[in-house]
Amino acid sequence: MGKSRAVILLVVCLATLVAPALPSVAVALVTVRSRLELVLLVAAAASWLAALALVAWWEFTGLFLRWGWAVVLAAAVAARWARPPAAGYAFGPAGAGAVAALLLALAILAPALRARRHPGEPLALLFPLRGGRFLVTDGGDGAASFLVNYHYGFAGHRGSGVSASMRYAMDVVEVGALGVEAPWLIPARNEAYRIWERPVHAPCDGVVAHVADDVQDNTAFGPDRPYGVGNQVVIRTGADLYVVLGHLRRGSVRVRSGQPVRAGEIIGQVGNSGWTERPHVHMQAMRAPDGNYWRGEPVPIRFGGRFLVKNQVVRGQPAP
Repeated sequence: MGKSRAVILLVVCLATLVAPALPSVAVALVTVRSRLELVLLVAAAASWLAALALVAWWEFTGLFLRWGWAVVLAAAVAARWARPPAAGYAFGPAGAGAVAALLLALAILAPALRARRHPGEPLALLFPLRGGRFLVTDGGDGAASFLVNYHYGFAGHRGSGVSASMRYAMDVVEVGALGVEAPWLIPARNEAYRIWERPVHAPCDGVVAHVADDVQDNTAFGPDRPYGVGNQVVIRTGADLYVVLGHLRRGSVRVRSGQPVRAGEIIGQVGNSGWTERPHVHMQAMRAPDGNYWRGEPVPIRFGGRFLVKNQVVRGQPAP
């Protein structure tokens, strides 16, 4: 197992298997001196679990696992409430710790909630994948929360001068019935990921502004990942709006620069090319009157009236 894969595995296990258990353990075991301290402890535990539900990487261990942790916490609260502490407002170390934990959880939760909204007029697009259930792994207003959408704040994008245009960029994977993207944790084979080689459809009418189709696909979570969105199709729709679909499979692109396309037309397949850990689709829209879309104005995207953010599920367009 490569270093990248080992580190990701550790982080995923901590974020989705260890950290979500801690609020329930705290509620069950921390000694409180009053009902006030118990209320503060429960509020801190619930806030931490809510924050994790919004920002953790559930596609690896199961999207619906977060609801299981919510049930565990509810059971712990019910059991603790059945043996309440003394009435009153005594406040000691447990209360102070609960307040500190609550404030820290809210510092994560509040920006994650703000990232679910966007200023400005969104661009309505057709979701580019059909059939199946798809999960947004990064998406929302990246200026509000790096944990919800890393694109805007990522140092590599800032160094290249393209982070501003990626404020509303999103990454999408496919998940199964249990909300996981692969049968086991972070496999190295691209073929193990459900979204691999899925047909990608044009999300709008327009003219193809740029195509790349010769970037080698990576080994999943391997060490060699060239910077950029890899194989890509860029569609100009209207006078100055550009839509990017990236990380496509090498040799799968079906269109060429200058070619008109219609919404729903197959333009390529999902791959794992460019700066990407595993197969997924990268999407973003920008307004660029001068044609320099990577340094253009970011435009929020809506699919079926929804502004999609991290850990939200969307069903693909019905297959013909």
